[in-house]
Amino acid sequence: MIVGLYFCLSCLLVLALSFNVVKQRRIGRVAFGDGGYKPLIWARAGHSNALENIPIALLLLAMLELNHSPAWFIHALGCAFLMARLIHAKSILRGRCKGRAISMQITYAVLSILIIANLIVLPYKEIFSL
Repeated sequence: MIVGLYFCLSCLLVLALSFNVVKQRRIGRVAFGDGGYKPLIWARAGHSNALENIPIALLLLAMLELNHSPAWFIHALGCAFLMARLIHAKSILRGRCKGRAISMQITYAVLSILIIANLIVLPYKEIFSL
């Protein structure tokens, strides 16, 4: 299963972002919330943004794979999405807007392609499976 690779790599990213939140909590001595500590604010934002976008993309990618879309197409979208998430994580943790903007544009583009591809593939499969 191709999508399993992207699930694992995405989970590693989420885990790294989670560890960073814990690290910033310890450094800033903040038990709850963000305490106004900027590195913790950025760490929490990076972690939550990943958790907002990654599951949706992986589910859409898995639906394509289950419907026998070409492997190259799944890999292309999976790689583009993962690279966008890595760029976003790196940018947000450094407090930079430029990388975040580009990474979100790529993220939204990949999500849009995944939605359209699923809307095209799924009805086609249903029509011809009668």
